[in-house]
Amino acid sequence: MKRTIGILALLVLLTFAGILITRLRATPSSVTQSGAQALSGMTAEKTPASPLFESPLPTPSPTALALAPTATAAPEPIASPAPPPTELPVSPLPSATATPAPGEWRKFIDPEAGYTINFPANAPISAGKSPGEVYQAVLVTFRLENVDKYHYQGMSLRVWPNKENLPIDGIVKELFKDMTLKDLPVNIDLNSQMEETVIATLPAFQTDVLPGSTSVHVLIPHNDKVYVFALVHELAGIDSDPQAVKLFYEILDSFKLLETP
Repeated sequence: MKRTIGILALLVLLTFAGILITRLRATPSSVTQSGAQALSGMTAEKTPASPLFESPLPTPSPTALALAPTATAAPEPIASPAPPPTELPVSPLPSATATPAPGEWRKFIDPEAGYTINFPANAPISAGKSPGEVYQAVLVTFRLENVDKYHYQGMSLRVWPNKENLPIDGIVKELFKDMTLKDLPVNIDLNSQMEETVIATLPAFQTDVLPGSTSVHVLIPHNDKVYVFALVHELAGIDSDPQAVKLFYEILDSFKLLETP
């Protein structure tokens, strides 16, 4: 009987030991899984998921650099535009908008060429130097009654240097060559083509030999200059209007030489 009880007790003990061994074998696996989960949780906490866009790097603040002053080149001088031809003084009307009274005249003064002359106040005047000219030329337009303003009637005044003090026939020949770039034809008799006259108490000569749309040229030689007046019209095939001829000589009578110091 005692032996039977001992055997039963041993069987119970072996059964309990087998159950215990079975549980011990299963425990490492669960511990491992728990440990893995714990490690995984730690990793997730320590290494967060990467964002979709990376944050930009902070922009470094600019560093002020001490720069040596740069020498600034001096600007090159700009040439001033050439001044227009100098217009010599003309005595002005009383006001810019005033209409000249009938018969009113004004004085034109050319100190460089050494003369004064009067023109009707309503006559447009232009003056200037052409390339190569020593003195300025003057062009005057006449305002005449019953004459179409588009059919030009007027006069010109040119001052020609006579440094060699040529006689009148030599002056005419040189003027002809200057105007036409040709010599005066030998068949022209200057003695018969020139007329001596007096203009404003000064000895003068008038001729129709010189070319251009002119009815007559009047020449006043004086010292080293020759004052050349021309009665000018629009076309070479017509004559100057009688009113223009009369006004031309009235203007010449006002011509005066400036006194030289």
